[in-house]
Order: sequence, then C-alpha cells, then structure tokens
Amino acid sequence: MRPQRVRFFFWTVLKKRLLTNAERVRRGLEVDPSYPIYGHDSEDILHIIRDCTTTKEV
Repeated sequence: MRPQRVRFFFWTVLKKRLLTNAERVRRGLEVDPSYPIYGHDSEDILHIIRDCTTTKEV
C-alpha cells in the first residue's frame, strides 16, 4: 500500500468520514447499520479499526 493511501485512510477515519454502514444510515443512504457478513449489530469506525477479525488478519 502506498503511503498516500494510508494517510488518506487515516484522515477519513479521524474526520469520521469513512463510509461504514453506520455512516450510510446517518446520511440517509441506508436503513440498517448492521454488518451482515459477520453478524455484528453495527459496522462503525471502531469496529473496522479494532474489532473486525478481517482487519486483525491484515
């Protein structure tokens, strides 16, 4: 991964602009904030950064 892409990712996380299901619900683009792949109640930034098993593998 290129450093610029990593910086942009962290910038979107810090500005709370990462397009998670919870953010889509907040913007009115989605009605369900859950993460159906793994059965979590909400796909939010904290889940992606800390709790997601796929992220932990990377």
